[in-house]
Amino acid sequence: MAKDALHYALLGLLVIVLIVSVLAYTKPVSVQQAPTSSSNVTNSFTAFSLMLAGQTIPAGGYLHVLDISPDQIYSGHVALHMPCSSNGTSQIVLLLGSAPSFQPIYLNNTEILGAISSPGGMCIYHFYIGAVYNNIKYPITDIAILNPTNQSITLPATSGATLTVIQTTPAGGT
Repeated sequence: MAKDALHYALLGLLVIVLIVSVLAYTKPVSVQQAPTSSSNVTNSFTAFSLMLAGQTIPAGGYLHVLDISPDQIYSGHVALHMPCSSNGTSQIVLLLGSAPSFQPIYLNNTEILGAISSPGGMCIYHFYIGAVYNNIKYPITDIAILNPTNQSITLPATSGATLTVIQTTPAGGT
């Protein structure tokens, strides 16, 4: 009986590992629609999640998680599940812009989803991207996650990012 339970537990673990592996390496699906009238904005819905558990970001380094060049993000959303202090801040910094010209978005308790975060452990931060967000102006072609500290950071289990691009514009158009 205990042997059967062990087999089922191992089988369940294998299924979870396979699902996470497929999700981690699946390319996003994008649905393109005609540009909206009288503008260069294209409705485009692309969403994907990145499992970042175990990823190490070197001191002063970053993970480049999205590049839609030559287009720009007109509207979208970023959700990050990152380690946080008891006051809801994180050492990790979200970078928006056009590489290498990024502007930082600091992860703090103003962007935290309190009901599903655990300050002092892991917090979920969310950001809406529009034509202007926190004084970040176009172009936004790239999204990255920065470690601004002088020590490497290895992201703990359940760390991840979900990126959604809803509308885009061609380079130079807003």
